[in-house]
Amino acid sequence: MKNQAQLIAYVDRLPGGTFRDLRQLIDGPFNGAFGGLHVLPFFHRIDGADAGFDPIDHTHVDERLGTWDDVAALAARVDLMADVIVNHISRRSPQFQNFDQRGEDSPYAGLFLTYSRVFPQGARESDLRVLQTIRPGLPFTKHQTARGEQVVLWTTFTSEQIDIWLRKLKQSRETWLLENIETLSEECQLLLAERVESRDLPPGLQLAGTSTHRLSELIAMPALRRDFLFALAVLPIELLGLQHRRGDIADIARAMLAAMSENEALPQHRLSRAALDSVKGIALPGNLPQLRSVLLNALFKARFDGGNELPGEIQPKHFSSELALASPSSADTYVGGIVDQMAAKSLTMSELNQRIYAEALRRSDGRVSTAARMLGVTRPQFVYRARGIESGN
Repeated sequence: MKNQAQLIAYVDRLPGGTFRDLRQLIDGPFNGAFGGLHVLPFFHRIDGADAGFDPIDHTHVDERLGTWDDVAALAARVDLMADVIVNHISRRSPQFQNFDQRGEDSPYAGLFLTYSRVFPQGARESDLRVLQTIRPGLPFTKHQTARGEQVVLWTTFTSEQIDIWLRKLKQSRETWLLENIETLSEECQLLLAERVESRDLPPGLQLAGTSTHRLSELIAMPALRRDFLFALAVLPIELLGLQHRRGDIADIARAMLAAMSENEALPQHRLSRAALDSVKGIALPGNLPQLRSVLLNALFKARFDGGNELPGEIQPKHFSSELALASPSSADTYVGGIVDQMAAKSLTMSELNQRIYAEALRRSDGRVSTAARMLGVTRPQFVYRARGIESGN
């Protein structure tokens, strides 16, 4: 955020009351007046007990305000900040409703903070007197579940906002990494979801899922079961592709080779200094599996290279010719051709930009987030600049 005046507001309390109206204000009367915009809660629903600070569903924009596309369009025009409420949730949320119906059998039973979790041995009067509360009285609400069970919920703000129990992650002896979770079959998703829900997993086992899509995109995918997605502990982390982190490639390559030797009983090899420089220059699309494939191929070539002067060392000649570095002269020729077209008025800058964004979408199979990372821009910026281009074209 810029060190300038910031507009902090509820979308529905400004003229028009929608994200599109707010964008018109930013482009019109408010143009240049603010360095950034802080939008107060806009999740479903905005008219709860605490003016949107008791969200029912973080993954949906309240339909009265607009859609995620409207939020992205606004973010492409101005620095945007939003409140992400992670310390409590509405009692009308699907997670709490599931707990209300199923009690301790619910997969969300451990999500909510209760009196018994904070004071398992009971609390003394002196313990309760030192609690710093925002509301009058103690921050507790008695609740009878649909099954008739009594539970005392920790409700810091209002009785409609159930506090979330933020626990330290348990150390796991083993982690299963599920790559590209959106590609798993429905049968596999159902099996894993049932195993997690029934706690029918080996002790100490931790499941971690990865995807090239944002969480909001995963939730919207019809082929991805919500019970499976929410059974995983989700921590969205975005990393730039290897082609944008070439300084990390040498360390990753060395670690990969060491793991191959230790875990797969492959001959121990090292990369020569020249080979490390070659790896940094390979046009990797940004994924670890391809880097591993490149190294594995080079390892076997080095192993059976009878003319290798230094046995056990991978050299530049062991990398496949199809992964040779792009020739600077060919790049210069390509750019020169574009300049010639623009000079001849047969290509405009706008058309060039549209071609670039369309090509990025094509190479990423229509995945906007992947295309945005490919061009080094944010997803909202990509959506705004590529308007008019159909995904998948």
